[in-house]
Amino acid sequence: VASSCSGKSNNLEGRFDNILALQWPTNVCKVNGWNAPGCKYSYWTIHGWWPQKGGKGNTDTFELYKIKNLRKKMEKEWPNLSKKTTISFWAHEWNKHGQPAARKLTVKQYFQRALGYYRDVKRCTTKQPVAAKACFEKLSAVKKCVLIRIKNLITEARLHLKFP
Repeated sequence: VASSCSGKSNNLEGRFDNILALQWPTNVCKVNGWNAPGCKYSYWTIHGWWPQKGGKGNTDTFELYKIKNLRKKMEKEWPNLSKKTTISFWAHEWNKHGQPAARKLTVKQYFQRALGYYRDVKRCTTKQPVAAKACFEKLSAVKKCVLIRIKNLITEARLHLKFP
């Protein structure tokens, strides 16, 4: 299976199939009028991870104590940018994307897996939005991901990476 971080759009667009969504906080917050602490970050952060859907889902419920040893890392790499509380944002991510899809993962494993994908592309996360596209494309031979969506790098600055 050929996979890359090429900037070419493909038929995966719009499918939630093991997608790591990244965002450039200062741009996203400006466009949406948000002022959360994470809005000051000038590097790519996680917006969400959408694993492959399948099965009946997971019965594990989100509880903060389950991710307590990940919290500091998540506050930097998966910050809440909206007007929700950070805890309710992470609970939303689990309830909407993790629980229905990650039937074999616990809450902690779900967030660990997303942070692992982020670590795989971390060298590109400090690049300004326009330069980041080229960086993600260069990862094609090393990291197995496909850059499938870019949403206006100049203003909003969001992108989606598909992992196998």
